[in-house]
Amino acid sequence: MIVKIEGNHLPKETWNRLDVNIAEIDCLPDFSGKDIDVLEIEGWTQGRFGSKYHEDLSPRDTDEIRALSKKGEIFSGVGPEVDKLIVANRIKSYRFQTATKNPKPLIINLEYLSGSADFTPVEIVVEDDAEAVVIEQITAKKVVHSMAGAQIKFKIGKNSKVTFVQVQDIDSNMIFINDVGAVQQEDSEFNVITAIISGGTTYYGCQSNLYGKRAKYNHDIGYMVKGDEKLDMNIVAEHIAKKTEASIHAEGVLRDNAYKVFRSTVDFNAGCTASVGEERENVLLMDDTVINKTVPLILCDEEDVEGAHGGTIGRLDDETLFYMMSRGMTKEEVYQKIANARLDAVVNKIPVPEVRDWWINRLHPEEEE
Repeated sequence: MIVKIEGNHLPKETWNRLDVNIAEIDCLPDFSGKDIDVLEIEGWTQGRFGSKYHEDLSPRDTDEIRALSKKGEIFSGVGPEVDKLIVANRIKSYRFQTATKNPKPLIINLEYLSGSADFTPVEIVVEDDAEAVVIEQITAKKVVHSMAGAQIKFKIGKNSKVTFVQVQDIDSNMIFINDVGAVQQEDSEFNVITAIISGGTTYYGCQSNLYGKRAKYNHDIGYMVKGDEKLDMNIVAEHIAKKTEASIHAEGVLRDNAYKVFRSTVDFNAGCTASVGEERENVLLMDDTVINKTVPLILCDEEDVEGAHGGTIGRLDDETLFYMMSRGMTKEEVYQKIANARLDAVVNKIPVPEVRDWWINRLHPEEEE
């Protein structure tokens, strides 16, 4: 039994006192595999397989992880110890593979129940010259101190485009590991839309290996952390090949006693000439009692690259607040409206109308007819 793993490791460590280098995830139960609910599978084939992992690989061994990435391997954002956890619990992964060039959107629903200790690994294989949409909806309501997890890995072929939407809305009593990884071939495009509406204690990570020339990775994140919730994130763009592009944009809201860590890394490896990467986070702090840690990082082993990062952390300015309150809104209503607008901006990018509308209605139940 594995009782603790290390995850969300910063690719290059900073001052330990900041407590952002790595997240320790402990008190792990014996996980079991979870059956998944797939709403649409037309244009896809489905199978199961046993997972593997690098037995001697530590999440802190970033040089070895980078070396293996240069060979085209997939590493997820939470890190290699998630694979170790899956194998130790003998959980088989689901595999979905494109059978046509334009399959219908693959919609995966993961609903976790009270008292469950389920882990759901999935692999998505998108063949060359295909265009695919994958939506993963993670929900868990009215649970009592449960712990669960999900991992999804993408193998994206040459000249293929993948849009991956993940929406998470789970109970505040839950601890959840949410792990994403990808490897991209030449001229591929990986667009990720992540909305974390609620999350208890969530360890979220996403890493894409830009292995093929001219590969593109775009990631839009919206999150709301409230009450005593904790959100610990690690997003990595691993530039391996020439002329690769990455953009990471996060919009978030913290309120009450929320705690959040956002690690965002653009890693330019030697040989990725003419590559471009940028990262940005905007955070709205609604209360004095929140804790916010933002760690933007650019690593550069190559000279001919462009990297940029920026962020905005703060409150609504007094002029905006006064204007909106003068229109009959309370201070709480003003902040809630601004907070919802940040999530709406991400949810509105969901490319499947019925899924997008369902989540908009869930965010704004008072507006339903």
